[in-house]
Amino acid sequence: MQKYSIEKWFEEYHEDIYHYLLYILGDHAGEAEDLLQEVFIKVCKKINTFKYDSSPKTWLISIARNIAFDYLRKRRFLFSKKSSNDMHNLISPYDNPEKDILEREELKKLFTILSTLKPKYREVLFFKVHQELSTKETAALMECSEIK
Repeated sequence: MQKYSIEKWFEEYHEDIYHYLLYILGDHAGEAEDLLQEVFIKVCKKINTFKYDSSPKTWLISIARNIAFDYLRKRRFLFSKKSSNDMHNLISPYDNPEKDILEREELKKLFTILSTLKPKYREVLFFKVHQELSTKETAALMECSEIK
C-alpha cells in the first residue's frame, strides 16, 4: 500500500476539484475556493479512513461532491441548470479574437444543449470527459451501478 501526502494530493488534484466545484456552484469562484479549503480540511481529518480501494482523486472528488451538495442544501439551491454563461467561464479564451468569438458561440450552443440534460447526466459527463474518470470511478462517485 503506497502512502500519499495531503500536500501531494493537493498539488495534483486541487485544480480538478476546484473546476468540479465551479461546475456545481456556477460562476461563484469565491465559494468554490472556500469549499476547496473545506475539502482539504476534511481530508486532513479523515486521511486515516482512505482505504486505497479507489484512486485518491476519486476519493477527493467524492468528498468535494458531498461538501458541495451539503452547501447547496444549506442555501436551498437545488442543483439548478447552469446557464451557458456559467459554463462558458470555465473555458480559457484563445489569442485569436475571431476564433475566440466563433468558439464561444459554439460553446454557448453546446452548453445550452447540455443544460437540458438532467443534473446527474451532466455530472456524469463532467466526470467522464472533463475529469477523465473511468466508468467504475464515476459510478462510485455517483453512488450507483455502472449499468444505470
